[in-house]
Amino acid sequence: LPPSSTKLSGNMITCTPEREIALDTFEGPSALDNWVNGASNNHSNFTTFLGRFANETSASPFKIYDVPADADNICVELDFYEIDAWERSNKHIIHCGDTNDCVFMYVDGEKVNLGIFDDDLDEGSYDGSTANGVYWIVESLTPPRDMGFGKANDQKHKIKVTIPKSSGLFDDGKLKVELETLVTAGAPHLSSGWDNIRLTALKDCSNEPDECPNCVVLDFETAGDGTALTSLNYVRDEWYHAYGIRVFATGPGAFSPDGNQARIFDTTNPATTGNSDPDLGSPNVDCPTPGSGVGLNGAQGSEYSNCVGLGNVLIVQEANKELPADNVGGNITLTFANPVKIEQVGLLDIDELPEAIYIYQKDGTVTSFPYVVAGHNSLQRIVINLFDVVRMETIFKGSGAMTDVGICFTCNEPTGCLPMEEKFEDECSMGQFSDDTFDPFEIVSSSDDEVTFKVKHRPSFYSLSNIEMWYVNPDEAQSKHYCWEYESSTGQLPNMPYTKSVGVDEFKAKCEDGWAKISIAAGDGSTTFQRQIDIEEPYCQNNGNLFGDDMLQYNGLKRCYWEFLLPCNCDPSVDPPEIPVAHTTTRLLEGAADGAQDLLDAAGKCADESKEVDIKRVQVDKCTATVDESPLKILSQDKNTVELSLSQIWKGCNEGGANSKLSWIAADYVGADGELACTMFNDLECGLASTLTATCQDGTTVVDLYTYDSESDIFGQTDEAPLVVPLACIGGARSSGDATKKCHYRYVIQCEPSLCVSPKPARRLGGKDKSFWSSFFY
Repeated sequence: LPPSSTKLSGNMITCTPEREIALDTFEGPSALDNWVNGASNNHSNFTTFLGRFANETSASPFKIYDVPADADNICVELDFYEIDAWERSNKHIIHCGDTNDCVFMYVDGEKVNLGIFDDDLDEGSYDGSTANGVYWIVESLTPPRDMGFGKANDQKHKIKVTIPKSSGLFDDGKLKVELETLVTAGAPHLSSGWDNIRLTALKDCSNEPDECPNCVVLDFETAGDGTALTSLNYVRDEWYHAYGIRVFATGPGAFSPDGNQARIFDTTNPATTGNSDPDLGSPNVDCPTPGSGVGLNGAQGSEYSNCVGLGNVLIVQEANKELPADNVGGNITLTFANPVKIEQVGLLDIDELPEAIYIYQKDGTVTSFPYVVAGHNSLQRIVINLFDVVRMETIFKGSGAMTDVGICFTCNEPTGCLPMEEKFEDECSMGQFSDDTFDPFEIVSSSDDEVTFKVKHRPSFYSLSNIEMWYVNPDEAQSKHYCWEYESSTGQLPNMPYTKSVGVDEFKAKCEDGWAKISIAAGDGSTTFQRQIDIEEPYCQNNGNLFGDDMLQYNGLKRCYWEFLLPCNCDPSVDPPEIPVAHTTTRLLEGAADGAQDLLDAAGKCADESKEVDIKRVQVDKCTATVDESPLKILSQDKNTVELSLSQIWKGCNEGGANSKLSWIAADYVGADGELACTMFNDLECGLASTLTATCQDGTTVVDLYTYDSESDIFGQTDEAPLVVPLACIGGARSSGDATKKCHYRYVIQCEPSLCVSPKPARRLGGKDKSFWSSFFY
């Protein structure tokens, strides 16, 4: 479940650098669960695996995995079985075609070319990357030999594909993994097998505070104190004291015993006597592990499948019924005492009309996230990923339920003192006591036991002439509440602290469960201020009477009521937690608005800057020689080819002299004609050796450099092992020279200037362009 692969009930979780989120070993009766076009096979030398596949005999298998959308990388590891007579007819052609047998992986549609295979060759180890930064590596696990099925050689390989968050491929908390086999002759002559598919979420925790528990998945299984919840429970403040979260539910014909409460619905038992609601069941009856949910759209294979048990969900209760039933229409609203980050929201059984989730941020920004009509018993996840959220409102136009919410809190300590004003369904006619630009409370000090504060009202409330305020009295012997009253025909001046007594403008309230609750009722004697609401009357000082001899007479036609929560044990000297708001970044060419020449200058600037970052060295051996700079430099990039300069940087660059020459460099790459080329450069002085033009495939090209020097010990392997240069590198490189004095460097080059390309827009789950967490946490 997003943002974590396991459901949590208010339990905090910490940053985990590496976390397994899925493992398919294809053993057991449910081995092919959720695989489309899946098939299994078995052999003693392979165990049970996914396969066998060939393009002439079977469609490509695929599976959609739930992954954490906020992971830094998702790693897919799997075993590839090269079974029987695979063929690479032309050793110098790297493209797949009529004469070469290949395999591909597609990760959410991104094509990863895993290479050409031949049953007579040990493919060894090689790697590459795509234009979106998906990096892959293939390593042979066994030498070619007959292990089963036909009489030709077989071979096992380990494949590891790393998908970075910057690729945008798992922004929706989903990752589709498809495995394609493209061969010249199908089974039984040759086929592919796949096994031990493991997905891991990777996270850089270097910037995380130590032992900082900052995220929860609110899944409605338990209250904040760990108390189990059932379908008999209505909820509102169950997560308030633990997390500062309140839940409200409203709607036409809706019911709750204590005003605006939501109700728990147990999806494992939706068809209780007198209240059959199987479209809210989970899992769906047509899932590998069938449950109580009924509806075609929740079945296995559906885009919105509901095949993982959801347990408790949240609904707007329909009328005053003994058993839970979701109302036709309504709102579920969550408020947050301090700003939070919302990762995602799960919705069940949206089968009538579309609407949206509305996110309210601290700065007043309101953002809507539409959801779709996904059908009966469907499960959809709406990715939010917004910071500074103070309120979240989900509107239902028909039936439906909220399954869980991924919420992340700040971990900065100490926290600032940020008061929270409660919001009620019936608002004051003059608005909230506070607004985006005015904070009525100043917290002077705050401890575990009490909060000292000052309070004032905003300028638009200038006419307030009768104000009553009460809170829990720290002096319990005096009274339960301390009550303060101001009454004047001229009115209290706005933006001026209220005075408790002459010269004293500080009040002191007792803390309960981490908060001090402040209530204010006020008006101007006319009908300007109105709010119809039931309030809890205080028990004040002065012998227990309410405001002396005058009972508190709250008249909603002439007064408004406001309620506040002031945090206890906070540091007033620290600003309230500021979490940076997430922005969608699009690279804009600098100076574009100043005219065409500025636009061209900016384009040239980003192209030049791209040359510095679009070439990356990949570690492929254990060379003793280190390099501080790249021997390859990008001269130009045009999407289809890359022009490079090759320099000798290892010998004679500091000492000079005609005798300081390197024996040779061999460059292995795909040339401008699309053919694999290996060019030898001999007797090289320090500096430019030559220029190369390399052809691109899937947005990148790879250049392998092999180096050797007969007169020095510049090169070699740390384990003193010999280095084998490919046969394609002609000119004596393989036969001449000490193999223990050679090194291999690999460089992956982007074919299009990356700093001039706008990133792909993030996709959002719930629309035609579908895009939990992810990942888990923050």
